[in-house]
Amino acid sequence: MSIVFYTTMPMVAGAREVKGRAVIFNLKRFNMSVITKKSHFLVLYIVLIYTSTSFSSFHLLALPNSTYTVPSNRYGHGMVFDNINERVLLFGGVVNTEGVSTWHSNETWSFTSNNNSWRHLSTITNPGLIAHHSMVYDFFHRKIICFGGLSEGSEVLNETWLFDCNTNEWIEVTPQISPPPRSDASMYYDSMNQKIVLFGGFGGELLYYLGDLWVYDVNDNTWTEMESNSRPPPSYGHCMVYDSSYDQGILFGGRTLSGVRNDLWIYNYGNNSWKLQEQLVKPDTRYWHTMVYDSGYHRLLVCGGRQNQYISSPVLNDTWSYYPNENMWIAYNTSFIPPSSTSRFVYDSVNQKAVLFGGVSSISPLIFVNGTWAYDCQQNDWLLITSPLISTSTSLTSAHITTETTNIVVGFSLLSIFPVIFLRKQTDD
Repeated sequence: MSIVFYTTMPMVAGAREVKGRAVIFNLKRFNMSVITKKSHFLVLYIVLIYTSTSFSSFHLLALPNSTYTVPSNRYGHGMVFDNINERVLLFGGVVNTEGVSTWHSNETWSFTSNNNSWRHLSTITNPGLIAHHSMVYDFFHRKIICFGGLSEGSEVLNETWLFDCNTNEWIEVTPQISPPPRSDASMYYDSMNQKIVLFGGFGGELLYYLGDLWVYDVNDNTWTEMESNSRPPPSYGHCMVYDSSYDQGILFGGRTLSGVRNDLWIYNYGNNSWKLQEQLVKPDTRYWHTMVYDSGYHRLLVCGGRQNQYISSPVLNDTWSYYPNENMWIAYNTSFIPPSSTSRFVYDSVNQKAVLFGGVSSISPLIFVNGTWAYDCQQNDWLLITSPLISTSTSLTSAHITTETTNIVVGFSLLSIFPVIFLRKQTDD
């Protein structure tokens, strides 16, 4: 069962679209009290469109809502670790449930390791329906910085949003100058200089790969472009993290105009310089992989990704570590390996483990997962935290409602306080 939602007011929690546009929901876990509590001054018009006389023929899609116990199957989401509140925070992504409907999400979720549980956070506003955005956690200001991404209409964005970890609310900020729109860039938080560093990304047009570097200052809400003579080639789908031991950024992999790479670059903010590191042994070429800095063992952890840009490209499921002080890569033969292309990976500094969520386990067909995994940094092995649900999609842009599907169309009006229900029969195309 799906819902098409129309409103002239801002959307309530769980909505799939922005003000004034239609959205598709799922009633499977839908809690009507969410609507009535937040919008009791509006009338709710419900139109049941049915294809049989039996309600047992309902087909259910998924509704992102606080009654979920785990976020829906997704990839391209953003994820960070809030060390003050000891939780993982997740936002957005491309969502697919039960292999029927695919959309971009505007949900905010938190995960706590002490009880291995997910919780949906209701917010008044948010960055919208986006995926492939960049997110970092600024622990000094206790804020998440979210930049760019791809809208559900495939528009690349350059908005800057802040999430206040004290109030659990999003707010858009409007710097006078911003980086050009992009998706699939990478950012890290430089704790020594209290700056956010962003590099590269996809500019939205064919073969428009970005190679610029920008720095964001939360204190004065400014973006500044940092120009240098030597730098990595323009790319997207790379990963970049902050090495707090050596006060440096580390970039690995990515897709460039010449193909997918496995280069590793070091960035020094102090003198605005890049350095290419050469290694005899290193992971295969990859992009859309995931990477974290393990501060306990002073190393990088790299997992998964796509090996090349072709549709037949396998999803990699290997795990590597890189030790900056020795410029050395080590591959681990773990007993369990999660699927992890376009998933997200964060380091839990409190419990000394890395948490991974979502991603895809296959490109053709596109198979979404929503499992939660933890990497034990002491044992160098993976642990399954929540069992993944798997859904397959043939479309990334639209929801397809098959025949024998029951739809609900919902609208708001300021003229009445009672819901009105209409019934009519419809044949799907």
